Amino acid sequence: MSRNTVMLAYERLAAEGYVRARGTAGLFVEPISPDSLLLIQQGSRSLTNGPVPDASSEPLLCFAGSPGGGGDRPELDFWVGRSDPAGFPLAIWRRIVTRLLARETTYLTDYCDPAGLPELRRAISTHLRRARAVAVTEDQVIVTTGGQDALNLVFNLLKGHTRQLCIENPCYLGASLIFRNADLEIHPVPVDGEGLRTDLLPPAKGSLLYVTPSHQFPAGATMPLARRLALLRWAEETDSYIVEDDYDSDFRYDGPPLTALAGLDGGRRVFYAGTFSKSVGAGLRIGFATVPRMF
Repeated sequence: MSRNTVMLAYERLAAEGYVRARGTAGLFVEPISPDSLLLIQQGSRSLTNGPVPDASSEPLLCFAGSPGGGGDRPELDFWVGRSDPAGFPLAIWRRIVTRLLARETTYLTDYCDPAGLPELRRAISTHLRRARAVAVTEDQVIVTTGGQDALNLVFNLLKGHTRQLCIENPCYLGASLIFRNADLEIHPVPVDGEGLRTDLLPPAKGSLLYVTPSHQFPAGATMPLARRLALLRWAEETDSYIVEDDYDSDFRYDGPPLTALAGLDGGRRVFYAGTFSKSVGAGLRIGFATVPRMF
């Protein structure tokens, strides 16, 4: 086999958390049992050997995720969440819209499915299966007016079950605003170079956790496989639910993305939320949420 093929294979294994490089000693397999690589099974297993530290006393650091409107842009614009207007596929968009309007206009005048256009929900479910390994059907997809609207929808759906809220620290401002408006205790959970610290999650039952595992906002870390599996075990053991905001999952510098939490979960504990703000355009105000089949 060629050297490039072998190197790419090892790089992929390292990115997904199966192996770890130890200086000049070489690559070593991570201590993950084969059973842990399958779907998380029912049952309770302790994640830590001691009490979980209380992170609720830490200050919650929030960062804006959208710039708002108006104003002239500088020549080099590094504002978070702002896309290049020249990158919008205007010619292709115009051609598709013109073709659809020529044959179908009832969507402009009729009341449609409150969960969103069936064709759009079908396209989203197909994309999630292919790109993120999330096995959902169109009836599990709800179209929203953005990622924050999707989070608000999930929160209201789980309000009766939720006893406490957990959020990354630092975190996305839109999520923190929704949580702060709720009359529930908030547990900020610190992040490190591998994303949210699963060993600092509260052990109490009935939590709702908001997490950005693909690209932690704003730190940018990608959560490895071992920590994703630990996160799912915590949800099972504490009868908790997770909102996975797959922020920036469509963009990677190298290699394919890791399987989403919702893909590893098997339709039990993870509500998956996403938008087209980066891939198409924020001005469209289109997002979506998926509901677990077993919910």
